Amino acid sequence: VVSDQSAKRSAMKYSVLLVLTYHLVLCSSDNTTCDKNGKRIDCGFVGINQTGCENKKCCWNPRDNDIWCFHPNRPSGAIEYIVDNIEKTTLGAKITIRTNGSSFGPYGQDITPLVVEISAQEDERLHVKIYDPNDSR
Repeated sequence: VVSDQSAKRSAMKYSVLLVLTYHLVLCSSDNTTCDKNGKRIDCGFVGINQTGCENKKCCWNPRDNDIWCFHPNRPSGAIEYIVDNIEKTTLGAKITIRTNGSSFGPYGQDITPLVVEISAQEDERLHVKIYDPNDSR
């Protein structure tokens, strides 16, 4: 019975690890566009000009009653983090991820690197912790 529980726990850990890795690596994309008709997420501030907007690596398109300076559009599901290292731990895995370049999202500068720790606390419960290894709390 113990080996059956251990096998289930191991299968669950690595299933989650594979899913996370898939989303972190295979869904990553650098394909950004300035779709002037797409959804706009504000990248500027009141009074920003075209030069200031483009210096922030944002898109500029003045349009009445809309956001003029906006973040580039990304394909559906695309993210900017890639897997840097995967380390097997006693109860799961520790994954280090980083951005694949300079990244400035709608909430400011993205944190890089990030650490994702996955551990099986019980047979049917995982603990996932995401943190900045350079900033202790």
